[in-house]
Amino acid sequence: MRRTSVRPALPLIVALAALPVTVPAAAAGRAPAVVIRADTDRDGAVDLTGTTDEAGKTTADATRGALFLPNLDDDARRCASRDQVCADAADAVVNGDEDARDLAPIRTVPAPSIAAGSTARVTVEGAAASRARLFARRGTAWAEVTASTAFAADELRAGLVLGLEGRDIVRDPATWDGTARVTVATSDGGTDTVALRVAPMLAHTHVQPTRQLVAAPSSGGDFPAFRRDLERASGSAGVPDPVRILGGGDIWAQDWFEPMYASVPAPDGPQSLRLLMRSDQDRDAQLQLYPLRGPGVGVVKLPGGTARRPDTFNSFGNLETMPPYRADDRGYPAGRLVLGEDPGGSGPSAVTRRVLAAQGAQAPLILDTGWLTVGHVDEFMQFLPASTPRGWRYAVADPRGAVALLRRAADAGNGSAPLSSHRDFRRMTIAGFLADKRLLADQETAAKKIDANLATVTAAAGLTEAEIVRIPTLYRTESGRAAGGPGAAAARDRLLAATPGLRERLAGMTPAERDRALRRGSMGALLPAAINSIVLPPNRVIVAKQWGPVVGGRDLLADAVTAAYAAVGLTAEYVDDYTTYHVGKGEVHCATNSLRDIPARWW
Repeated sequence: MRRTSVRPALPLIVALAALPVTVPAAAAGRAPAVVIRADTDRDGAVDLTGTTDEAGKTTADATRGALFLPNLDDDARRCASRDQVCADAADAVVNGDEDARDLAPIRTVPAPSIAAGSTARVTVEGAAASRARLFARRGTAWAEVTASTAFAADELRAGLVLGLEGRDIVRDPATWDGTARVTVATSDGGTDTVALRVAPMLAHTHVQPTRQLVAAPSSGGDFPAFRRDLERASGSAGVPDPVRILGGGDIWAQDWFEPMYASVPAPDGPQSLRLLMRSDQDRDAQLQLYPLRGPGVGVVKLPGGTARRPDTFNSFGNLETMPPYRADDRGYPAGRLVLGEDPGGSGPSAVTRRVLAAQGAQAPLILDTGWLTVGHVDEFMQFLPASTPRGWRYAVADPRGAVALLRRAADAGNGSAPLSSHRDFRRMTIAGFLADKRLLADQETAAKKIDANLATVTAAAGLTEAEIVRIPTLYRTESGRAAGGPGAAAARDRLLAATPGLRERLAGMTPAERDRALRRGSMGALLPAAINSIVLPPNRVIVAKQWGPVVGGRDLLADAVTAAYAAVGLTAEYVDDYTTYHVGKGEVHCATNSLRDIPARWW
């Protein structure tokens, strides 16, 4: 089980998925014979001698109310590597001391005056009865509390030691809003109730330190060289654990799972789980996640959805997380999800949207990514750590800045220099690029789309111009040239043959869906996109080698990218992904994933 160190609390104003839930207390005017309590004030302990956990204990909302974990890890390492159901919560057993720490503590106040012969039963009420499991510790052993479990008078006099585990995350608030009502009922007719809420499954942000990088090998290009570059950059950035290489034949490690976390207060600091959420795509590579289960690590599979039709908008390259902020008297202490969709109708599946929104703490912000071939937010934006009052900046791709850079080079007499220094790039000079009206129009089209998305994020977070970072990037229209008009089928075949990554991203679509995707006139990076990079707090970024125009022995585009990051205190380190990932319409970020430290608290 993972414990996190305590850090200063963030401002706490957050809208949960459901309204506060209040449950009945003891009957008016009659004190219950047995009083039940949990960690209502979220200080990590249950108060049995004072009243700090008594007031408001029947309500579980944003700021108060006990929390319990969705107990989806495998503390005893008993789960078979390909068993997609197994987890600590899948059985009615407390699997060792580590598993016991995952139980939310519930106690009854010792009742020394309870009458001889009295008994009590403790139950989980309503929809939570099938989504949470209650245990009681008798002596040193834990046992499940069922409807037939009775507690004798001597146990009530000493006080019951209970623990609650969640059997799942919240998936649909219409079915279960995450609240568990635990009621103790004594044989004299008295009752008392405490409310708890399952901890939300939360996404990490780029301001959280990186623990380990994960990558999936490409079958094309020089992957061993990419791996060496990545390991070097990870090591120099101080990432503690070595790069983990996954197999499975799916090269886009960013797309098929998202590292999430859940945490609750505990006596020695928050008790936390790392939850690896599978994208709603049912990709074979996702089976590699199950052997990663263990103490403090579980896997979450989204129900239903697109089965083997991997719609690109469901990939988690299309999910980023805005770090914590407060704007317009509303706060997001755990940050806020950012997703992309095509305003024309396509977007993340209903299952994906519902599950993410149901967590209640990172309300999704939707951007327009329909103008991109792959359609992911990581193709034009990222969040960067910053030593500022906000603690982060927003970076966007800057096609206009890239064009201005090329114009300056041409004006300085370097127009004959090749646009790209990579051997596989088509022959084009800086002057040739600047004379190509279609390519220049592409840059303006991309810039306008980015401007619109920037306005959305700026309005949501209240960003100032000083908090915006612009990274030079060149785009080109791709799929629109492969759809419609004479020779469209042949052009489309050439595009797919040249871009295996695009083939994978379109795999499983019906012909009509594939045609719609290819007819959007979508865009992708002309040269490796620096914005599609790995952010390693506090001050490193792993960027795709630019392969831009070389003048006087210097890559002009790489120098501009380095300067843009350096201006906000970040050092850019470069890895070559041209033949491994760039040709497949992805970059360093698409090809990797990041396991980050779990923050001390979100509540």
